[in-house]
Amino acid sequence: MTDLPSTGYELELFTLVAREDAWWILTLLTTLEEPVSHEQVAQFVTAFDHGTPAAVETDATCTETILATIAELDEADVIDETASGLLRGPRFTDAFQMVPLS
Repeated sequence: MTDLPSTGYELELFTLVAREDAWWILTLLTTLEEPVSHEQVAQFVTAFDHGTPAAVETDATCTETILATIAELDEADVIDETASGLLRGPRFTDAFQMVPLS
């Protein structure tokens, strides 16, 4: 059995990064050279959502969800959103290690 997060912050961080779209963004940042553009994130998340490795057009609702997730990850210092794209933030490693791979 895994240990439960011990603080409110850890629980909030776990809840945030356990969501599929947040996890996909973290995975993308470990895979691609930084900075990762918003367009790359949208294509990657949409492709995973549709279960295909090919680029799929991102609809407006999906774009809003992705942008909201990016903002939440940025606010939690998991990622840094810059003009040139997304970078790993100071809490990236903590967040990435919170969700065990299954």
